[in-house]
Amino acid sequence: MTDVSRVSLAGAAIGRKAIPFIGAAVFLLLWEAACRIYQIRPVLLPAPSQIITELAQSPLWFAQQAAYTLGITLAGFAVAAAFGVLFAVIITEWKLLDRLLFPLFVALNSVPKVALAPLCIIWFGTGSEPKIAIAFLIAVFAVVIDTILGLRSVPPDTIDLARTLRGSRWKVLTRIKLYCALPHLFPGLKVATSQRAQ
Repeated sequence: MTDVSRVSLAGAAIGRKAIPFIGAAVFLLLWEAACRIYQIRPVLLPAPSQIITELAQSPLWFAQQAAYTLGITLAGFAVAAAFGVLFAVIITEWKLLDRLLFPLFVALNSVPKVALAPLCIIWFGTGSEPKIAIAFLIAVFAVVIDTILGLRSVPPDTIDLARTLRGSRWKVLTRIKLYCALPHLFPGLKVATSQRAQ
């Protein structure tokens, strides 16, 4: 390969990587122009220059607010992950609880989270607890469903072999079922993360 072709290939690669940045820059310029031409009130849609000015004036305050929001998001996600796996294990290990609790869980998930927000504020106050509760409600369903699918995907022959070798129920759960559920659990966590970010 000649030097000219290498340079052209490198230039093409750089151009492909630069396209998203060019698109973002064009979008910001159009946004700024629309705000100035149509004199849109900052309360409705602030211009990018105004946003940058505000960020530059109080960077520490915005950093604190961003850290608080990130902490709430991670706390809600952690609670959803822990409770989701526990709930999935409970309803897959005990068939009666599966019939009793899973329909209620599905019905709760069908309720709009906006409708539950006032109840969370009444129950938990106006601090960080209701925000964590809403984050939990948004994320937990995906974790539970995918974990259940994973726990039920274990081949019956594997479970029969473990029981033949005198594996206790706890060992079958922790060493076989949960291990086989991991390929389903991690996509569920990924979906829960994206739902929480929306």
